[in-house]
Amino acid sequence: MAGPERDWSPGRLLAARVLAGVLALAVVVLTVVLAVVLAFLEFWLAPVAVVAVLIAAAVVLWYAGRA
Repeated sequence: MAGPERDWSPGRLLAARVLAGVLALAVVVLTVVLAVVLAFLEFWLAPVAVVAVLIAAAVVLWYAGRA
């Protein structure tokens, strides 16, 4: 069953895409910071953290595409 159609103005659509882009950029920055911190604390955790945050970034970008 389809949901109600969204009638978004161009300004609102742009704002949603900009917000999603900012969130994606924040996720990438957090990935780098987390990888560096975990590389110093526990070496084996760094790749796990990077993969987890990249998956989160992919979800944010997918959601931005749906907006």
